[in-house]
Amino acid sequence: MESPADISTLEKHWPGLDDADHEQAQQLLDELWLEILALYPDLPERIDDGKISPELVALVMHRVVRRALQPQAEGTEGITQLTQGTGPFTQTLQFEGRDGVVFLKKRERQLLATGRADTSQVFSVMPRRGEAW
Repeated sequence: MESPADISTLEKHWPGLDDADHEQAQQLLDELWLEILALYPDLPERIDDGKISPELVALVMHRVVRRALQPQAEGTEGITQLTQGTGPFTQTLQFEGRDGVVFLKKRERQLLATGRADTSQVFSVMPRRGEAW
């Protein structure tokens, strides 16, 4: 199955994409599609069965590639966590990597799992009375 996202769909999602970035964007889309197929091998089947729309998969891919291609942010942009304290002095900063690497955030993984069988249900099995384990 071919990737549901390409340069033309990315340009619709991100009209500000520079022409100079088209080749790199296409490469990132290709790499991301391979990574998604490795993580979700049943995805083409779910698309064909109508359990997940190709537009949703393309949206996730567009968001990931856009995040990878955006330049480094200045100031406190790009910080995902900031912890400060006063005594005895604590400060923690956690930065979001924007070095051209494609990665799926938790919400994007949840979106790509749409239409999968729900394996999160809890159940228990009780032995019958009088039977040995």
